[in-house]
Amino acid sequence: MPQEQAPPVFITRLATAVTLEEGREALKYSCFPETDTAMAAADAYWKRLNQRSVEPPALELLPMEPNGGRQVAAIMDADQPQPNSSFDRLGELKMPVLVLNGDNDVLVPTSRSWELLKMIENAQLIIYPRSGHGFIWHYATRVGEDVNRFLSSTDFE
Repeated sequence: MPQEQAPPVFITRLATAVTLEEGREALKYSCFPETDTAMAAADAYWKRLNQRSVEPPALELLPMEPNGGRQVAAIMDADQPQPNSSFDRLGELKMPVLVLNGDNDVLVPTSRSWELLKMIENAQLIIYPRSGHGFIWHYATRVGEDVNRFLSSTDFE
């Protein structure tokens, strides 16, 4: 079982957002640390979503019931000790694994990424500075470059 548990307030805020503005604020609150650069990255991400021209942006909240409720329950359940859980079996993985995270992730605590690195023999870890769960949006170009480098590499085989 992972050592550090995520505070439920963040997933609860995401799960209970009703309006699009509440969803935007919940995403910003839950995925980006409250720093000026992270807040600017959140706003830039939202702006990029609204500028999409290939197809209209689908900026609607997903209905939380019935499927969303089950997802929240599964997330909460994953934090509980369970016999023969997939977490306890991570050491069985033999393929290269790339683990990415922000240094201030409140949805999936950053410490869990370190646990993955320790448990998976062939893992590589990249932590993005001054970012949270939204690191992939905060550092979109850099994440893409890191993923491409990992996929092209023979260092972890």
